[in-house]
Amino acid sequence: MTASRCRAQVCETHTAIVFFADDRAYQLKKPVDLGFLDYTTVAARRAACKCEVALNRRFALGWVSCEAPTHRRRNHSW
Repeated sequence: MTASRCRAQVCETHTAIVFFADDRAYQLKKPVDLGFLDYTTVAARRAACKCEVALNRRFALGWVSCEAPTHRRRNHSW
């Protein structure tokens, strides 16, 4: 993706927020506990992402996965 600005479409699910920008998608796992799954820790969200990549890799040839931590400031802003 170039440095030019683009608009992203946003899709929110019960466990993630997905941003679609140009030919890429960026997913943020939510820190939620729904009873049947618990993503309240960074380790749990990381493990879920790794499983998702492993499962989807066979259907998305050439798909590159990158992992980057996100943090909120003390005032709860990004």
